[in-house]
Amino acid sequence: MIDYIECSNSQCNNHYLIKENVPTFISMTPDSGIGFEYQWEKRFRGKFELDTLYGKGKSEEYSQFFRHLKIDPNKINNMNILDAGCGSTRMLQLLAEKHSANYFGIDLSSSLYNHPSIETINLVRGDLLELPFKDDSFDYIWSGGVLHHTGYPEKAFKQLVGALKPEGKIYIWLYPIDQGIFGRMRKLLPSIYKISHPLLYYF
Repeated sequence: MIDYIECSNSQCNNHYLIKENVPTFISMTPDSGIGFEYQWEKRFRGKFELDTLYGKGKSEEYSQFFRHLKIDPNKINNMNILDAGCGSTRMLQLLAEKHSANYFGIDLSSSLYNHPSIETINLVRGDLLELPFKDDSFDYIWSGGVLHHTGYPEKAFKQLVGALKPEGKIYIWLYPIDQGIFGRMRKLLPSIYKISHPLLYYF
């Protein structure tokens, strides 16, 4: 399905693409998202970590949502929940399997168009630096390993806080400075990012 929506502000004449039920506010994936886009496409085709994600099992990832936000799993029904930088949408799917809430996910990747249709999950392809949501929209916002990729983490953070309801909760996780084994590999092979994604995937 491809359709268009217009800017709700009468002062603006912008039109936005809707593709596969995903409102689209960006025309292309920026460089910072190309690698992740490749990874998520592989995942959707069953060729990258099906039962785990970065080594974490489904139950661990599901439980950490409630643990880090310090909320009761029985109290999220009918709440508005945003995954900011939702990637493969795994977290949203895990939550939607057990809880009837209003789920939203935003990401730069065109892989969102391949997401399996789930009625309670609303996906948007857009930029955290220009968040296309009204202020005070969400009860809970989750953003794991994303803001440092934006180039302007403080601006992205302020955008998310603005979209949070006054009594809402937000969880932000950023990469550690040393980045563990990934950081050591980057020091050992500083130009590894120049290798093509298919070749990196092969290794």
